[in-house]
Amino acid sequence: MKQPILLAFAASIALTASSHAVADAQARPNAQRVPNYLATKLVYRTGWSIPGKWVYRSWVDRPDVLINGDANTALSLLFGEGTMTLSVPAAGKVAGTFDMGGGYVLDLTGTVKAAGTGQTAIHMAGLGRPSTPTAGWEYDYDGMTTERWPKSIGQVPAFTGSVFRAKPHDGNPAGFVASFIAVKKP
Repeated sequence: MKQPILLAFAASIALTASSHAVADAQARPNAQRVPNYLATKLVYRTGWSIPGKWVYRSWVDRPDVLINGDANTALSLLFGEGTMTLSVPAAGKVAGTFDMGGGYVLDLTGTVKAAGTGQTAIHMAGLGRPSTPTAGWEYDYDGMTTERWPKSIGQVPAFTGSVFRAKPHDGNPAGFVASFIAVKKP
């Protein structure tokens, strides 16, 4: 009878020590937060399929602004939105369009690469079309697919990252960066 109690006590001590180690690791900026053996059990090792339509939204990175339920404040942070239609024409390549409506379209080309964690790294250049409102535009998109959680309920495929204005246009300077999320349409 004492042996199961001792085993439970030992397991409790081990879990407490482990949680303290994780807390200590989180306090150190360069520390790994979740051990690799644990991460393999928490997420699927296969990524989301890239081809298809993705609803894209980007936001101005303003850490000094809290929305606090104010829709107008939230809208003021919106940088861009539209639909990305992506294909993988060859291994490691991605191509498509980014349609923002009203004739604002960018042609997308780039690369996709498995990240070894079940995620996929995506890098694309978006070029404006001659004789359209996007003529002369150039943006770079760098993102990563999100994790696939095995116990999730209704998780939608997504990729997140940042967008970089590579060339100035319409009085806006090159170099501006915003964060984005793209969620896949069914």
